[in-house]
Amino acid sequence: RSTLFPYTTLFRSALPVLLLGQFFEQPENAEAVAATFGNLPVFTVPHPARMLRQPQLKARAWTELKRLRQYLEAV
Repeated sequence: RSTLFPYTTLFRSALPVLLLGQFFEQPENAEAVAATFGNLPVFTVPHPARMLRQPQLKARAWTELKRLRQYLEAV
């Protein structure tokens, strides 16, 4: 049993990764994200501080968080 991810035995599929920040949203960084996380499901939202400065980003983040919740409920 892994001490880094002690809850992996509770799930039958890969645990999702939630990424915060503009770096992960940029298309030119998609290859680096794919290389880092492989086949893990990845969900990306703007950094919370950025959403405070740009409230229009909250809707997109909320949509992504709902997708994450749906994924977790299906696992």
